Amino acid sequence: MLIASFGAVFALYNLENYWAALPFAVLIVALISALLFALSKRPAFSLYTAFMLVGLVTVISLIKFKMKGFSLHFYDLVFVGSDPQAAEFLLGTYARLVVPALVFAAVIVVASIVLFIYDRKIEIKTRRLMAGILLPALLLPVTYPSEAREGRYVYYLQGRHVSAFFVSLLDLQYMFSDGEMERRLAAVKPQKLFSKAVTCGANAPDIFVVLSETQADPAKFPQLKNGKELNQRMAKANGPLQPLIVETFGGGTWISNLSFLTGLPATEFGWRSPYLTIELEGKVRGALPELLSDCGYRTVAIMPFEQNFVNEGPFLTSVGFQEIYDKYAIGASDYKMRDRFYYQAAEKIIADKKEGDNRPLFLLVQTMYPHSPYDMRKDPEIVLKGEPFNKDPQIAEYLRRMLIARQDLSEFFDGRRSQVDNRGAVFLDFGDHQSFATKSMVEEVAGEDAMGKPGALPYQTFYTMRYVGLSGERVMKEQTPVDIGFLGSRMLRFAGLATSEMWDDIARLDGLCKGRLFACADKQQVINHLRRRIDSGLLDIKIAAQ
Repeated sequence: MLIASFGAVFALYNLENYWAALPFAVLIVALISALLFALSKRPAFSLYTAFMLVGLVTVISLIKFKMKGFSLHFYDLVFVGSDPQAAEFLLGTYARLVVPALVFAAVIVVASIVLFIYDRKIEIKTRRLMAGILLPALLLPVTYPSEAREGRYVYYLQGRHVSAFFVSLLDLQYMFSDGEMERRLAAVKPQKLFSKAVTCGANAPDIFVVLSETQADPAKFPQLKNGKELNQRMAKANGPLQPLIVETFGGGTWISNLSFLTGLPATEFGWRSPYLTIELEGKVRGALPELLSDCGYRTVAIMPFEQNFVNEGPFLTSVGFQEIYDKYAIGASDYKMRDRFYYQAAEKIIADKKEGDNRPLFLLVQTMYPHSPYDMRKDPEIVLKGEPFNKDPQIAEYLRRMLIARQDLSEFFDGRRSQVDNRGAVFLDFGDHQSFATKSMVEEVAGEDAMGKPGALPYQTFYTMRYVGLSGERVMKEQTPVDIGFLGSRMLRFAGLATSEMWDDIARLDGLCKGRLFACADKQQVINHLRRRIDSGLLDIKIAAQ
């Protein structure tokens, strides 16, 4: 048992990859083991079961981090457990990872039962039992990782696979009390109220926005010798790929979508950022769709999933979308459809608009084709010039899917541009996050700690923007990076669209912060803006009075 324990501790270190957190991880095992022993009086059962339980949590956290760049958090269990669509998505998409984890869990149950049956029961005095529990419990705060003291949100981005979940348990308090952001907001004096009036302007072009699922700029990765060439091929869809900074990696599309539509820095909410479509439903007013709706737009969103997936459909409705077309509404057999399918659904909606609805259209299309996994060739009959694009088959397939997606986008945008009427049209697309297929390249360039640095290479994607009118067209050619929370504001200014005092203030922040929202050098300005939204009734976040 001693040799096995040493081996397990060595494994814990290799999975944690951080010596300073190892004592904390070992004490977690010790505490669980002590609690099990107090209940069972069986030493081998208690120790091995504790290691196996921590091992299961570690494996799940490792899998999540590999895919999403964010360690397992206690709220994931609440999130997935309360959302059957999310559970179905995980099982359907990542069965090769989820099923082994479930098998591992079953093995733990069987092994624990066998150990319980065959391990000899030892009687021990209650005083010693309590001492065995109290000792690791009292030492845990002393060994608490210093990185986590500096900021738990960043800790979840560091790849501390053993300890992250247990560190996250401290966030339980924020389910019942104010979080760090609320405390900072409460410390700000009341701000001047935003006017809720909107300025619609003389021009109301149609707006076509495409959320380009799991897309990144290949030119960002020096390992890709063909990166610049692929960049140019992707740019043919709508113009040069402009640098965009998002707030999620490997997943969490809804986080990018939320920030784009609301101008909110999701990262400011810390560990809650992946769950904001639930937390902020009905609590954000004056968002981009509502602003445009107030100026006479028909606001429509097309989703590849069932609308209740991660509560995104209800959230989108709450911020001003009048119509939501989900997987079932557009007749998708599953969410893994080629992007062309979603654009064909969009064309049907546009045709319907032309028949009797003269309102300008704001259409948001979410796509899906480049999404993982990459262990199979999708639509194998499609062979692109230059294949294979990389020696690594998964990276090659990822790049191939991006190019196919860009071809489909080009067809959609070209078709729309050819039919622009006297109203004009705006064409915007943006990469919501990188794929986990880029993770090895990211770490090679930016270091293994890059996930813990918001705005670093893992969080860099792109956007393209074009305005087409009867008098000509303009293509966005700025080369300075911009945070996703400022992208909606830039679109409004670029095309001379509707605006409001709140969106004008977002534009002011964009200039003041040089395109960086969460990482603004003058962070207090961002906090003041958020407080001003709250005071104006545009953001419903409860903060205690000072």
